[in-house]
Amino acid sequence: MIRLLAPLAATYISAVVVPLLARHIRPGHAARLIASTIAALIVASWATATALSLAYLAHHPLAGDRLRWCHDALGIHHPPPAIAGITSILASIFLTWRMVTVTWTWRQNCGTKAHQLHIVDSHRPIAYAEPGRHGGVVITTAMLDALSTTERRAVLAHEHSHLRHRHDRYLALAATIDTVRPLRPLSDCLRNALERWADEDAARSIGDRTTVATAIARAALAASHEPAPALAATGGDVPGRVLALLAPVPANRRYDNACVVVAAVITSATLTQLHHLAAVIETLCHQ
Repeated sequence: MIRLLAPLAATYISAVVVPLLARHIRPGHAARLIASTIAALIVASWATATALSLAYLAHHPLAGDRLRWCHDALGIHHPPPAIAGITSILASIFLTWRMVTVTWTWRQNCGTKAHQLHIVDSHRPIAYAEPGRHGGVVITTAMLDALSTTERRAVLAHEHSHLRHRHDRYLALAATIDTVRPLRPLSDCLRNALERWADEDAARSIGDRTTVATAIARAALAASHEPAPALAATGGDVPGRVLALLAPVPANRRYDNACVVVAAVITSATLTQLHHLAAVIETLCHQ
């Protein structure tokens, strides 16, 4: 049982450490590290829940001898407690349903015209990037009126960064764990890292960090009464983003080695859980 739960514990400990590291590294690296952590949590949790479910069902009297499996597959020599088995079954079903639902919603919201600019005549100041490979940028006339010409360029550069790096995929990972309250800070951290990533791209494109900071602040003020859509320039921690843009270019590499170690732990734990699940399924199939 320890062999099965230890890798899962390692991924959850990493979920606590990663947001602390993310504050000290470049936004792009932070977003990738957080997204990798979330993916590891999803895979490791699903694999663990499924393995425990199979272990419980394999020892259940109703299953008979057809599901009798090798006790050495996971090192579990006794049937898991009923509460653990039933909880694992429910968790496995919930995670499967959540992944399917998020994937379906993401596909339904994908754009159809790649990297095109859609100007919508509306009194609501909104600007956001449509998800998907064929996503575009949507901006309303009210948002255009609220910004100067240079600020418009900054906001559009921000949104095009979301499209170029396929940040919608990162958001799909964040949405998968949104319903798990203890993990919500991790998904919020990823969303903010994505906005910071797009901010830095826009600053490089425009060549003036102050202009991008002003554009983000002005857009956020204009849209203060509107809910921020996904991949919107007005999302995330706007005051923190503005302050970061007014600061020098982030180039702190002191924490890069720590990030590599954490990423290695996350990957190892996830692969271990997948190996455990494969061993269980293989053993059960040969019974």
